[in-house]
Amino acid sequence: MSVEPPRIATGSHLVTRWRRRFQWTMVLAALLGGWGLLERLAIAQEGVTAPGGPPLLKVWRDGMEGPTVSWSRLSAEVNATIISHERVRDRPREGEWSERIAFRAGTAGTGLYYGRPTPVIPIGSATRVALMIRSNRAGMQLLARVVLPSDVDPDTGQPTSLILAGSVYDDPDRWRRLDLFDLPLKAERQARVLRASSGRRVSLEGAYLDQVIVNLYGGPGVTVVDLDDLTISPVPTAVERGENPVARTEPSPEAMPGAFPEPNSAADGVGEAAVSPEASTTPFWNLVKLEDGRLSRLDSASYQWVDWSPAAISAPGADVEALARAGFDLLALPMPEPGAGSDDPSLTQGREAVERGMLLMLDAGRWVSDRALRPDRVVARLGEFPLRDATAFWNLGDRLGVSIDPVVRLAERERVREVTRLIRESANAERSALTTGILRGMFREYHEGAAPLSVIGLAPAAWGGSLGTRDLLEWYGQRYDLVALGNARPVFLGWTPATAPLEVTTSIWGPDGPPEWGVPWVQPDQVRLMVYAGLMAGHPGIAIQADETLTDPVNAATLLETAFLNAEIKLLSSILARRQNRPIPVRITVAPQRVSANPRVITPEAKPHPTLIGRAISTSDSRGSLVLIADAQEGSQWQPAQLAHRDVRVVVPAPEDAQAFEISLGGVRVLNRSRTAGGVQFELEEFAVTAAVLVTTDFGMIERLRQAVERIRPRAITMALDQSNALIRQIAGIHSQLQALGRGQAEGDLLLARAQNHLQAAAAALEREDFQVAWEEARRSSRPLRVLARAYHDQILRELIRVTTPTDPEGKATLITAVSCPPAVALNTLPQAAVWIDYLARWRFGRNRLPSGNFNDPDRLATEGWEEVGYGQTEPPAELVLPALTNDRKDRALKISVGPRDEAQRRALSPYLDHAPIALRSPGISIRSGQMIRVRVMVRMERPIYPGAGGVFVRDSIGGEALEFRTRQAIPEWREVVLYRRAPADGQLKVTLGLAGHGEAFFDNLVVETIDEPEDAAEAPPARSDR
Repeated sequence: MSVEPPRIATGSHLVTRWRRRFQWTMVLAALLGGWGLLERLAIAQEGVTAPGGPPLLKVWRDGMEGPTVSWSRLSAEVNATIISHERVRDRPREGEWSERIAFRAGTAGTGLYYGRPTPVIPIGSATRVALMIRSNRAGMQLLARVVLPSDVDPDTGQPTSLILAGSVYDDPDRWRRLDLFDLPLKAERQARVLRASSGRRVSLEGAYLDQVIVNLYGGPGVTVVDLDDLTISPVPTAVERGENPVARTEPSPEAMPGAFPEPNSAADGVGEAAVSPEASTTPFWNLVKLEDGRLSRLDSASYQWVDWSPAAISAPGADVEALARAGFDLLALPMPEPGAGSDDPSLTQGREAVERGMLLMLDAGRWVSDRALRPDRVVARLGEFPLRDATAFWNLGDRLGVSIDPVVRLAERERVREVTRLIRESANAERSALTTGILRGMFREYHEGAAPLSVIGLAPAAWGGSLGTRDLLEWYGQRYDLVALGNARPVFLGWTPATAPLEVTTSIWGPDGPPEWGVPWVQPDQVRLMVYAGLMAGHPGIAIQADETLTDPVNAATLLETAFLNAEIKLLSSILARRQNRPIPVRITVAPQRVSANPRVITPEAKPHPTLIGRAISTSDSRGSLVLIADAQEGSQWQPAQLAHRDVRVVVPAPEDAQAFEISLGGVRVLNRSRTAGGVQFELEEFAVTAAVLVTTDFGMIERLRQAVERIRPRAITMALDQSNALIRQIAGIHSQLQALGRGQAEGDLLLARAQNHLQAAAAALEREDFQVAWEEARRSSRPLRVLARAYHDQILRELIRVTTPTDPEGKATLITAVSCPPAVALNTLPQAAVWIDYLARWRFGRNRLPSGNFNDPDRLATEGWEEVGYGQTEPPAELVLPALTNDRKDRALKISVGPRDEAQRRALSPYLDHAPIALRSPGISIRSGQMIRVRVMVRMERPIYPGAGGVFVRDSIGGEALEFRTRQAIPEWREVVLYRRAPADGQLKVTLGLAGHGEAFFDNLVVETIDEPEDAAEAPPARSDR
C-alpha cells in the first residue's frame, strides 16, 4: 500500500481563493500554510520519493457496504444542520455502496467531526490509515484517536487520548484518498508537549488506535461528503479475525473536542526526524545523527536514515507558527532565565515549536562562559532543561574565539571541549550528544582533538557592512579549508541575517528610535544571495538570524523568500548533504554579441563574466553535478542592482552524455547544452539573482524532481504573487518619500508600472495554469524595482560625496561608501540619509577633537591614552611603527606591517587573516546624545589583500564591526576615509585603525569633529524624517 502526499488545488479556484485579503496574521498563515506540504518531500538517492512503506500483510477494512451507516457525529465547532446521513448507491469508489453526509454550515468555526469506532489496534511504525472521500468542497481532514493506557489524565481519571492529524482533501468532486501514517511520530510530538506542560512521564507504551475521525467542515453553505473504503494496516491477526488484542478502555468524550487540531495544523514528513521503528518512544533528537560530516535523520516514510539539510531559524519573540509554515525545522532557542517558570517566553516559544514538529537548538553559551559553574554542573543543567528530549543541538556560545587575549581564548576553548566531552559521555534517552557554536576565530583549534564541535556556526557581517557577496563566498571557503586540514568533512552553517543588527538601527536613529517605517530592511534578494554564498561554500542547509519583526507585516516579502529558499533546499537536500569536498568553481561567460557567419572570421573567446560566480557540487554517484550560480555584483550588501543577464554560458565537469536542467519552484526546464573543453557547457537564456542547475545522466531523478515541483508550484506561485505585491507597495512608498524630499527619480513611476505589468502577467498565466510562465513573471516583477532602488542608492552616495568634498564632486581623493552614512546601508532608510545630507550641507563641523591623530609625536600618543590592540597571536609577526617615514608626504604617519619580511616565509603562512594581529585605538572623545560626528583619516595600502574578510579597516565605537570601513583593494595613493555618525547616548567615541592581512598599511591625519549646535538653533533640521 503506497501513501501519497496530499495534492494542491490548482487553477482558477486557487486564484480566486487567494484574492481574498484578511488581517495580516491570517494572510501570513494562509500564505505559508501550504509549505507544510514541502516537508512531505523526501529526497532518496538524490531524488524525490513519495512517502511509502513495505508490503502490508494484514488489513482491517470497512468497505461501507450495506444500508447501515458506520459513522456517527462526535462534536461540532461550527453551527451545522444535518440534511441527510445515509448509505447511497451513487457512484461509490468501490463495491455498491458508500456513506453520504450532507449538511449546511455557518461561517464561524472550524470543525464538524464524525467518528468510526475501530477494533483496538496497537500503533507501530508501519501503521497506516486510509479513507476514500469525495465532496463538493475541499478542506476535509482525516484524524484518528490514539489511547495511551500507561498514562492517566488526572482531570478525568481515564487513560490519556491524543488526536492525530492526517492529510486534507483538496480536489473537489473527485474520489481521493486521505492518509494518516507516522502515528508513533505524531503521538510522540504531542506527548513531548504534555510532558513539558504537566511534568508527567507520558509514556507511549501500549498505545493503540480505537477510533477514526474525519473533520467534514470545508466552508459555509451546503456540503455533501461521500466516504468509502476505510482501511487500517498492518493489524494483528486477532484484529483481522474480529478479536481485540488488548482490553479496550474508553477515554472521556468530554475531553475530545478541544483536542481536535485545526486543518493543516500538523506538518508531516521530511525535514523532521521520525520515530524509530524499534521503539515508538525514542526521543525525537535520537533520530538525528552526524557521521563523517553528513547530517541524517530517520525518514518517516521509509524508516531509513536519509540526508538532512537543516532549516534553522533564530528569531526570539517571532510567531513560531509562521516560522514553521515557512519550512523551518530547527529553532534556536534563547536560554531561559535562571529559575524561570513554565511561562518563560523562551520555554513558551520552545513548546510551540515542538508542538509544530520542530527541533530545538538551545543557546547554553551563558552557562558555558560562567566560570563559577564547573563543566559538569553545566551539563547537569542541560539535563534539567524541560525540552531536552526535543533539543537536537546544544549551542555552546555565539562568540567563541573572539577575545583579543590569547590566554582567554585558550581557556575558553578548553572549557568548551570539556563541556562537549561530558555532553557526549552523558548523552542518554533524554539528551542529544550534538553540539554547535558560532566561531569568530580559532576555527582549526575548535575542530581538532577528541571533542570537536559537531557543527560549526559562522556569522560574518554579511549585510550592511563592507563584506560583499564575492568576498563572503571566499571567506566561507577559507573556513572550510582551515578546518578541513584536520578533518576532511567539516559541517558548517552560515547564519544569514534576515533583519538588521541592533547596532545598525542605533547608528541610524540614535536616541530617538526608529519610526514605524524606519527599521532597516534586509531585502529578500539580499537574503537569497547570502544563503547561496553558504550553499556554494558547501554548507548543507540554511540558518537564518532574525528578531521578532521577521513575522511582522513589514518583513512579509523577506519571510516569503526564506520559504522559497527552504523549499528549494529541501528539493536538493541529498546533494547538498552528501557533498564530498569543497564545491569547485565553474567557468561562466556571456555569449558574444556578434558572431560572424563567415567561417574564416574567428570568433573571439568569450571572457569570464565580471560579476557571476558559480560552484559545482558533485553528486555522490558521480553521474553529474549541482551547479549553483549567483550574481556577486559589488554593493549588493547595501542595494542589489538589476542582477539580470541573458545568454549566460557555464562550463562544468560532467559525463559526456549529461543533460542540464534548471530547477526552480516554477518547474524543471531543459537547457541547451553542448560538449566543450573541460566538460559540458549549458546556456541560461535568462538569469536573475541566483540559479540552480542539475547536470546529470540520472533522468529518473529529474522526473522525480519534476513531479515534486509540480505538486508545490501552484502554492509557490501564489506566494510569489503576494510577495511581488508587497515589494511593489514598499518600493512605491520609499519612492514617494524621496519625491517629497525633492529627490524623486524621473523614471520611478515607469519602473513601478513595469513591475505591476509583470505581476499582472503572472496572475494571468496562473489563471490559465501556465505555471512556468507565472513563476517567471512573478519573479521578473522585482527587476524594475531593483533598478529603481539602486538608482536611489547611487544618487544618495553621489550627494554624500558632493557635500563632503565640494571641490571634488567625483570623490577621487576620498573613500566614501554606504557605511560612511549609516542610513544609506538600507533602502527604506534612504529618506533619513537625505535628511542627514541636508543637515550636513547647512552646518559646519567644529575643531579637531583629536589633534594627536597626526601621528607626529609618539610621546603625546602615549600620554593621551592611545592603545595598541589586536588579535594577540604569535604568527604572523606584526609591527606597529610610530612615527613612520613615508616617501610621498612631508610629515610622518602610522605604519602597520603584518607578516614576515621574507617572501618564502610569507608563502608558508595562511594567506588570509580575519583579525588584525595589531591595531591602534584612539583615546575616548566625549560626545553628547544626538550629536553629529565626522571621522576622517588618510589611508594608503600599496598591495591588495587576499580575498575574504581581511583588509585595511577604520572602525569607530558607534558603528562597530557592522559598519566599519574595510577594503582589501590596493590604495596606491593617499585617500581619505570619511565616516559620519550620530551619537546614540552620552559617552565616548573611540576609533581603531588596523590591517587584517599580510602587507603594509599607512594611516595619517586622523581627525574627529563634531557639530556643536546652539541650544536655540531653530534652523537645525529634524533628527529624522517622519514623512
